Amino acid sequence: MSYATVRDLRTVGRDLLSDLFAGGIVAASNLALAASFAAAIFQGTLEPGIATAVWAILLSMIIIGPFVGWHTTLRPIAAGGPDTAVVAVMSLLAGKMASTLFEMGLPTEIVVSHIMLSISLVAVIYALILFVIGYLGWARALRFVPFPLIGGFLAATGLLLLKGSPEIVLGSSITFDTFGPSMGAGQSHQLWFMLGYSAFLLISHHMIRSPLVMPLSFFAAVAAIYLMGLTGMIDGTDWFVASMRMTPWEPIAAINSGQIYWGSILGAYSEITACVLVGILSLVVRISTIESMREASADIDQEFRTYGSANLIAAPFGATSGGILFSTSKLIQVAGYRSRFCYIVTVVLLAPIVFWGADLSALLPKPVLGGLLLYLGYTMSLEAVRVVFRQSGLNLIAALAIFILCLKFGFLVGALFGLLVACLIFAIDCSRTGVVRHHFTRAEVSGGTEWPAHLEKTLRERGKAVHVFELSGYIFFGSSEKLFDEIRAQVLSQTDPKVAFILLDLSRVSGFDSTAVNTLIKLQSLAVQNNIWVVYCGSPKTLEAAIAKAGVLIRNKNAVKFGSLIDGVFWCEQRLLEADPIEKNSTSGTTFTDWISIELGSEVSSSTLKRYFQEKHFACGDQVYTQGTRADTIDFICTGSVSMSLKTQSGPQVIRRATRRTVIGEMGFFRQANRSVSIFAAENLTLYSLSLEAMAEMEKKMPELHARLLTFIVRVLCDRLDMANHEISALR
Repeated sequence: MSYATVRDLRTVGRDLLSDLFAGGIVAASNLALAASFAAAIFQGTLEPGIATAVWAILLSMIIIGPFVGWHTTLRPIAAGGPDTAVVAVMSLLAGKMASTLFEMGLPTEIVVSHIMLSISLVAVIYALILFVIGYLGWARALRFVPFPLIGGFLAATGLLLLKGSPEIVLGSSITFDTFGPSMGAGQSHQLWFMLGYSAFLLISHHMIRSPLVMPLSFFAAVAAIYLMGLTGMIDGTDWFVASMRMTPWEPIAAINSGQIYWGSILGAYSEITACVLVGILSLVVRISTIESMREASADIDQEFRTYGSANLIAAPFGATSGGILFSTSKLIQVAGYRSRFCYIVTVVLLAPIVFWGADLSALLPKPVLGGLLLYLGYTMSLEAVRVVFRQSGLNLIAALAIFILCLKFGFLVGALFGLLVACLIFAIDCSRTGVVRHHFTRAEVSGGTEWPAHLEKTLRERGKAVHVFELSGYIFFGSSEKLFDEIRAQVLSQTDPKVAFILLDLSRVSGFDSTAVNTLIKLQSLAVQNNIWVVYCGSPKTLEAAIAKAGVLIRNKNAVKFGSLIDGVFWCEQRLLEADPIEKNSTSGTTFTDWISIELGSEVSSSTLKRYFQEKHFACGDQVYTQGTRADTIDFICTGSVSMSLKTQSGPQVIRRATRRTVIGEMGFFRQANRSVSIFAAENLTLYSLSLEAMAEMEKKMPELHARLLTFIVRVLCDRLDMANHEISALR
């Protein structure tokens, strides 16, 4: 056997031993958590239900744990059994149902069956919702659940656990008389032990910071109570849950028994709904927390599908709902997880306890269960306080209000109030941000059309009359009013020159509500009063239909629409130039020969131009050049204009226009590259093309003309660069 083979075998052996140890530690931790959670749900007169609850929670860990471990994107993970926050709400569910059913005179066994059936119903609803959300790809949206809702929920559930932990020892609810003379010495000693054990966990958490402390200390505390009982220091019989053997929970058999009063289950709809909501929120929080701890990124949609599928498989067999066991997930990594074999070890260790119906009363001392819950409740409350007090203003007030409502009126009322407040806070925050992505005038940005230098100068001088508002995001009542106020302030404050055109670029608008259309109607009234044109560019079809239905685009209302911002700005530029007869007349009737002679600084005969330049004519809509073909000509536009279209995944997109007395194609020509865009005649077009061969002949036979032509082209490029610099500065 080679050295490499021996080394590989040693590595495999070490990994197996690590997984054996990690699996054993996880099994021990799960056993402690299952006992604590069951004791928290079934307290006082419901104590006989603890054995059934432990069975259902362990079954959840046996089925859901390995399934999630195999398919999760956050491996290693420990899953199965309800989250600590869900346990707190389940204790409320159990208390409400027990109160109703005991008043009906039903025996404890039947009451426990009703509570367990409600918990199974929670598991089914929870599983279906998780799977549907993950299947539809909606889970990412839950990452944006507002902090006030999370903080309020965590604080309320943490306080419930803190309140419920001493009730496990006392067997009844805490009142002011609880700690009076009626308390026996045995209960007093148990409470002190519970507090001491919880304090030890807390100190160890801050000083040792090892997840191994919790499971090891749990069994150490159990052993300490045994020793105190053997030495006569305590009466051990009162310190343990009554002797009971785990019994399977079969929800389908319970339904078929005919002993279920469905009215009592339906009457607890608010608590059942709260369990589901808290479970979903807790899953989102746990996933995000583990991502931060491990500096990893989870596919949250896959996680939801995985947990939904696992719960759907486990629920019919009697398992409780299962989420992430946060403390055990930290533990499994520290304990030496190497491979999925660890999950098999955990199942092998827990399965005999579940399926052979072991008596776990010896592992259920009340002070230890209460102390563990007290510690978990404290850590959850501390986490909630950190979440809440990191907020400010409305978020802090909302979190405190949700916390109070959850305790006073239940988690369902708190959740509904939280969602309402979250929507209001979101609306307020968005209205502060606004929907205006960029605001500029034609004097600052060209708008996508290239004009000859003297016309560009005129447009810049008069361009302050044209205001462009590029909008983005969702337009609703808050942001639409802010948009209207911003436009109105601009219209009323600018007097020289007066605002003549308002362009709204709607191409990046994702949606709108009815108030957005009302705002456009108000804007139209403002435009009519001040003799302003409102130009709608690139509006989505849904918004365009709503605008048309509202009658906004009637011509006598100074409104017009275009398919893109480039077309809209071009229309406004034409109106500005039409209002300047000097500039308009200075270009009318100018021939190609006159234009080139002016640009080159010396008169050039038409015969010379005909020798080197080829005259071409195109009708409106004709394709002049195709994207990807060789750029073997420089083209001088004499009359008309062209549009430049770029092929994209969503189809051809017009990115620029060029008008009369401008040059196109020079970049590809001198770089000997292919054309980067397709060119179409936007109107009847006349252009003059200079080919590579003609340029070479000009350089050879008329070098002075060639040099002047190159100087002109360099000047054109410099003008474009200057324009680009202005645009960049304006859009910063």
